[in-house]
Amino acid sequence: MTIVTRAQTLKIADIEPAKPNRALSTGHVKDLVESFGATAFASAVVVRPTSQSGEHAWTVVAGFHRVEAARNSGQAEVHAIVVENATDLQLELIQIDENILHWPLTEVQEARALARRKEIYQQLNPATKRGGDRRSNTRAGSLKSFAKATAAATGRSVTAINRAVARADNISESALKMVQGTPIETGSFLDRLAKVPVPEQEAFVANAMANPEPTNSGVDVQADLARLRRCWSQSCAEARKIFLAEIGGSLSEKKAADL
Repeated sequence: MTIVTRAQTLKIADIEPAKPNRALSTGHVKDLVESFGATAFASAVVVRPTSQSGEHAWTVVAGFHRVEAARNSGQAEVHAIVVENATDLQLELIQIDENILHWPLTEVQEARALARRKEIYQQLNPATKRGGDRRSNTRAGSLKSFAKATAAATGRSVTAINRAVARADNISESALKMVQGTPIETGSFLDRLAKVPVPEQEAFVANAMANPEPTNSGVDVQADLARLRRCWSQSCAEARKIFLAEIGGSLSEKKAADL
C-alpha cells in the first residue's frame, strides 16, 4: 500500500496525548522544553488521522516526546508530517526509524529494533528476502536490500546494521535481557556472545557479570561511533554548524602547536 504524506502545521490541542509503547522519559521531555527557547524543532513529528471520532483529530505515530514537550512548554502549534493510507506494519516501521534517529538506544535495544525492522521490511517487500522470487514482483529490480534501505533511512552504515541484526538473530532473548542495562552491555561483548551456542549463553553472561574485565581493557570503538551518530542525528542544524566550527578550531590549534 502506498503511503500518502504531507507537511502541515497542527494545533497541539488537536493532537491526542501520547500513548507510546514505552513510558515517556520525563527527563527527555524536560530537556526538549528547555531547548525550545534557543532552537526550533530539529524535525517534525509524525501523525495520522485519528481512527475514531472524538476530541482529537490526530494521533501521534512518532515524536511522542516532542509533542509532549511542546504541550508542556505552552506552544500552540507543532510542525508535523501527516501520514495517511498506511498499514499497521508501515506505521510501526516509521516508529522504529524515528526511535533509531531520535532516541539514544542501547546496544541491546538497537539490535532488537533493527531485527524487527528487517522482519517488517521483508514482509512488506517479500522479493528482498534471501531466496525470494524477484521475478514475481515487478518492483523487485528497483527494491533495495534491507541493509541498504535501512542505511538510507537511518544514517547507519550497512556494516553496523548487519552487525546489530546478527546480534539479535544469534543471541537468545533471555540472554539479551540479562545483558541489558548492565556494564557489560557493549557492542564488543554482544559480538562475543553471539558466537556462543544458545544453550550456553546465559551461563556465559553470568560469568562475565561475576568476573568483569578491567576497565582499561580497551575502548569499544563501534559503540562510541554509534553514540556519536545518534547525537549528531538528534542535533539541530545550528548546533551542528557550531560543533563543526569548534572541531575545526581545535584541529587548527593542534596543528599550530605541533609546528
